[in-house]
Amino acid sequence: MDIEKDWAHFLSSGEQQRLAFARLLLQRPRYAFLDEATSALDPLNEMLLCSQLAKTSIVYASISHRASLDQFHDQVLKLHSDGEWGISRVENPTTRLTAAEMSSIQAQLSAEIVLDAAFSPAT
Repeated sequence: MDIEKDWAHFLSSGEQQRLAFARLLLQRPRYAFLDEATSALDPLNEMLLCSQLAKTSIVYASISHRASLDQFHDQVLKLHSDGEWGISRVENPTTRLTAAEMSSIQAQLSAEIVLDAAFSPAT
């Protein structure tokens, strides 16, 4: 446990982002600022992790180029290259997954993990 590693050399960008979300969800700070926190995640993992975050009492703000994250926020601030900006409300945020949706996603992720383990060389 006292071994220090440069995790950027051992974990993919997606693995690092999932680990960061795990720490965020476990530590439950009052506020969180997320800068491209899902940029290396596939849409399924992005939806799963953002849905979990939305269920918490954490007040969060995201910086992202992905419109798919809009659904996990109440408002969106758009900054334009000409210096213009605008704030808009998200019409129907879908921040909560049903138990059936969560179960389906977890089954898909479990199947992916099993396949990854089966095709990954032993270390």
